[in-house]
Amino acid sequence: MSDNFGKRKRGGKRDRGTPRLPIRRPPSEEPAPLEHLTQEEYERKKTDILRRAVLAESQYIALRTQLRDNKFREAREYKANVAAGTDPELLAAKREAEDALSKKLDINQAKYELKMAQILDEYEAETAMNETQHEDKYVYAKGRYIDFFKELIAEKEKREREVGMLLGAYLTLPPLGNETTEKPVFKDVVFKGRHTRSRSKSQKQDDESVPQSLN
Repeated sequence: MSDNFGKRKRGGKRDRGTPRLPIRRPPSEEPAPLEHLTQEEYERKKTDILRRAVLAESQYIALRTQLRDNKFREAREYKANVAAGTDPELLAAKREAEDALSKKLDINQAKYELKMAQILDEYEAETAMNETQHEDKYVYAKGRYIDFFKELIAEKEKREREVGMLLGAYLTLPPLGNETTEKPVFKDVVFKGRHTRSRSKSQKQDDESVPQSLN
């Protein structure tokens, strides 16, 4: 419950809120007393009221007819001006539409130019990057090609040296024994103390001359 209820219950004073203004009522209008008319005055007044009503109706019909004629005339003039293109409202609306269209076209043109500039920048950057990559790939491929041929030449030289060494080793070997070329190895006619496969002619002659001298 509110504190005001507790105060009232305990005998406290009630808080006064917003003071209420007194309501003013308009004074009552008393109806005007009826006028006592004779029959002649009544008929005359009735005729006057009817005449005013007929006149008001005639004026209303005339004003309505004039208003309709004015509307028809304005419609014909508007139609003719629209067909000729000289209507002020049409020209104003056309100018407003052209201004709005011009602003919109300017905005679209600016957006288009910005977009095309962005696309051109991206294309140039992509082209430059591709050219750089192509040059890098070309340099890399050229280096690999040169390295390959260097390795190939080195391998060829190495094999030539190996072949030369093998040929030299083969050339330094003594010839093998053959029945048609020389005598077999370690025959009885071989000089004592000699361990070669063959003997030279001078040595053979010396060996042959030694036994003759002994005889």
